[in-house]
Amino acid sequence: MEGSIYEFDKRKGYIKFNSSMYVFLQKYRQIVTHLTNYHLAKFLEKHNDKDKLEDVLLKVENISKRESLHAFYNILWKYETKECFYCRKLLSDKRTATHVDHFIPWSYIQSDNMWNLVLSCQSCNTQKSNKLAKSVYLEKMFVHNHNLKLTAVHNDFNYYSERKLEALYEFAGMNGYVENWSP
Repeated sequence: MEGSIYEFDKRKGYIKFNSSMYVFLQKYRQIVTHLTNYHLAKFLEKHNDKDKLEDVLLKVENISKRESLHAFYNILWKYETKECFYCRKLLSDKRTATHVDHFIPWSYIQSDNMWNLVLSCQSCNTQKSNKLAKSVYLEKMFVHNHNLKLTAVHNDFNYYSERKLEALYEFAGMNGYVENWSP
């Protein structure tokens, strides 16, 4: 392919897509994911005993399980104002009443990045669920991340840019995530 789609360095252990391929994969992420999962399931059915297939599928499913957000909660609680990102209600210091929310739904990004996390009240986090907040919150997120980047030391910001966050927000909308949620 001579780098027309991607670059791969086995020694350093990375694959890098060219920008147009990256945009394509983000824009059609849901379709690509469904096709990949379908073909993975067909492959696994073909090459595994029926008795062992369920165990293999459970292992595949567990790879994409969510991790605890407790460490992120501690950082956000330390450096953010103590109000809900969405409704601005004062947050409780009770961990069960204050949630860490993925601004762009976790089901789209499937990773926990500091630049995509905010503190929210239980009500907003539950109502927002798997939706995208209105675009006015995207602008607020830029400010949030700028302030957080200045105060909190976290490696996630090494790969952050407003352009990247905005593109992911738009791609999530293109992939069927309902936009325009607000409390």
